[in-house]
Amino acid sequence: MAIFALIFGVVGLVSGFNESNMALATVYVGAGCAMLFFGGSIIAARFRAIQR
Repeated sequence: MAIFALIFGVVGLVSGFNESNMALATVYVGAGCAMLFFGGSIIAARFRAIQR
């Protein structure tokens, strides 16, 4: 799940930066950043759980 979130986050960012419509680009970049954040938080939570 974390891997898919990171992949879709990167796809969202790339799509957002290549989009000519500014409103749609903002949505893509925002969603991409959110997906990267959630994917990273899943990995961080798993890493913290392993260390305990």
